Amino acid sequence: MRTANGRFFVPPTVIVLCMAFSGAVLAADTKPAIKPYPLDKCIVSGKKLGEMGEPITFTYRDREIKRCCAGCKAKFDKDPEIFLKKIDEEAAKAKAAAPAPEAKKQTER
Repeated sequence: MRTANGRFFVPPTVIVLCMAFSGAVLAADTKPAIKPYPLDKCIVSGKKLGEMGEPITFTYRDREIKRCCAGCKAKFDKDPEIFLKKIDEEAAKAKAAAPAPEAKKQTER
């Protein structure tokens, strides 16, 4: 719309609607990435995943979590923060114990 002096005028309602719509589009496009589960064992029981059938996989706070069975759900749900910390600690230990890529190449020769 043009005003009497020739300038463009955008009604405040249009501005608000555009801002609301752009925010909704941005929110829909910026889903947080799910951090994959780094271990090969159930963090609750310590059993190797797959020994008791197909592992149960779910997402908790943008993190993939795997349990060996439905029985571990109550223990995890009781205090998930303990298990999240344990996952991080176990993953750090596994990463520290893994040989560096250069060392691995040298041992293969």
